Amino acid sequence: MSRKRSQKHGFTLIELLVVIAIIAILIALLLPAVQQAREAARRSTCKNNLKQVGLALHNYHETHRVFPIGANNIGSGNFQDVSVEPTLALNHTAWLMLLPFMDQAPLYNQLNLNIATNGHFGPPSGSVSNSITGVVGGWPNANSPLVQTILPVLLCPSDDGETIEVVNGSVDNYIANHARTNYLFCAGGHGVGWTGGRIWSIYQTSASNLADGRTGIRYRGMFGFNGAAKIKDVKDGMSNTIAVCEGAINGRTSDSYTPIWGGYRRYGTFAVNHPNIDANHINNARYHINGAVHVPGMTSSGATADNRHHVTVASSVHEGGIHVLLGDGSVRFLSENMDKNTYALLTRINDGQVLGEY
Repeated sequence: MSRKRSQKHGFTLIELLVVIAIIAILIALLLPAVQQAREAARRSTCKNNLKQVGLALHNYHETHRVFPIGANNIGSGNFQDVSVEPTLALNHTAWLMLLPFMDQAPLYNQLNLNIATNGHFGPPSGSVSNSITGVVGGWPNANSPLVQTILPVLLCPSDDGETIEVVNGSVDNYIANHARTNYLFCAGGHGVGWTGGRIWSIYQTSASNLADGRTGIRYRGMFGFNGAAKIKDVKDGMSNTIAVCEGAINGRTSDSYTPIWGGYRRYGTFAVNHPNIDANHINNARYHINGAVHVPGMTSSGATADNRHHVTVASSVHEGGIHVLLGDGSVRFLSENMDKNTYALLTRINDGQVLGEY
């Protein structure tokens, strides 16, 4: 009796290649969807972060009947105890004041608010030795390890920039070793600098000396130097005024200008607007071309250089625009293509102008 020998068939090379091609096509189709879903989740977290900040701001106002000062007692200082030498700079920011309202009361209670939390301007000439380090004008001081605390609520998960700033590996550099933030307080303004009343101060009059001679109050944002706004000061309406906006970390070419939460940074605490900034300058593109943005009319060097101008305007790594926290606590996504005049009006608390659609 004859038996039929069973035959086993395997995949041919062509069949294998077809299967691999199908899998590759499926991956190519699914990967963008997965990436979009992840970015959508990150954007949602960023939005929720700003909502938490808005809640903290309103709880602070409810307690103190005023919003926190944007930056307090800024300038050069030798980081001694201000109770011993009252003229010293503290360089505190509103973030410090908001800590107890963002579930960070233990961190706030450890801070010594009689000494500086940042040495951005460096030590003054002839200053006395630091009581902590013994260094003339020295940084760090007792607050230094505290302002290195990374606060996830102040970081946009879409931004993969460094969360701790270290300048040349130095532990005592006066601008080093600060935890960063992706969120900037809106100072309104009509200029890019920090002098001449462009970011308002409690010491300025209603006709403060803006570079263009315009009235200071009209161009004020919700936050400024040594001065704090109240809800009643926001004449344009809380829902028509930006309180906090995004500021990208990734791509900055200078650590000295990166936003930090623990101390005042000349261009890394506030966001202001400027007449030469067009709508394209509120997106993230400039951070991916050597960190530079070229604004017509800006100088080529110095503090107002075109390659540093980006540090004063809102920015993000989100596709198409930025998140902003409005004064009423709501969060909006502003398109990078929005009208620049509407954007400028949103940054001011009392311009009296009618907003366009956005």
